[in-house]
Amino acid sequence: MQPTLPIVSAWPALLGTDTACLYLSLERRQFERLAERWRITPVDTGENTTLWRRTDLDVLIKRLPASALSPVAQPVPTVKLDRATVEQIVDALATRLGSRHPAATPFTPQFLSIRDTCLRLGLSRSTINRMIAEGKLRVRRFGTRTLVTVESIEAMTG
Repeated sequence: MQPTLPIVSAWPALLGTDTACLYLSLERRQFERLAERWRITPVDTGENTTLWRRTDLDVLIKRLPASALSPVAQPVPTVKLDRATVEQIVDALATRLGSRHPAATPFTPQFLSIRDTCLRLGLSRSTINRMIAEGKLRVRRFGTRTLVTVESIEAMTG
């Protein structure tokens, strides 16, 4: 989970080193080297914390080439498989999937959302709602969802 940046109302905003690194999308070591190179100094608040002006960080962003801020792309390792191995994998997957979802019993939904009903019938949402109110389409309510029965859609369309 990414840490969230604190909301600072004062300007110029003062950011801690970790927050500055997040703001710049840089690792701590990279940030420290760039701050030293471009002579960006932390603010002395008299406490033992290192704070950075956001305006200084914005200047640093403008000085950097785009490649410095983007992460270095690592080469993706590739695996070469011969034709026989690929066919074995495909056969194993087909067998495993076939045993869980036999092709003889395709899935047919019993209910459709209002949106899917609109798409299936080619009608507007207000028309579907009017048909529900008139009793031409039957619905079931599941919590806050209203679903139209496929049976009533098929009965209406023939």
